[in-house]
Amino acid sequence: GFLGVDLALTGDTLVYPIQIDNLREDNSDSTSGRTNTNNALIDRFDMRYEGAGVKLSASFSQTATVPTGGSTVVVVALIPSNAGVALAGAIGSGPVNAIIHVKAHGRYGDDTEFDTAEFPVPVILSQVGTSPFACTGADAGKTPACCPQDGQTAACACL
Repeated sequence: GFLGVDLALTGDTLVYPIQIDNLREDNSDSTSGRTNTNNALIDRFDMRYEGAGVKLSASFSQTATVPTGGSTVVVVALIPSNAGVALAGAIGSGPVNAIIHVKAHGRYGDDTEFDTAEFPVPVILSQVGTSPFACTGADAGKTPACCPQDGQTAACACL
């Protein structure tokens, strides 16, 4: 399903966890003293946004290490604030169905550069500024955050 994002409530941003796998094997050799150079060192995420009336690109500098033969989860700024402001101007109040195509750029330990394949993240963009969940009582004044994705139980909290 689509991830719903109300840019008026999120401050024109979206951060989201993405799992990144490193399929390279450990190339260390204890007999020759060679160290493993296949750890992946990510230094940037590139996003491409496509949807009705939306065609925009953005990059976000962020570091992460993905170990050889392993994986890691990185909380990525899929919509950094500079892109969010431009998207908000393009969509009006929305809603607009869009796809965020995200890929990572980095280097392996031997300084070889890489780019991952693009990973599509479907989103519904809007900027209505209202939430079905309200922060009241001791939480009054806090920002409501909800995660009602398809296949998930709705969870809301005041942040």
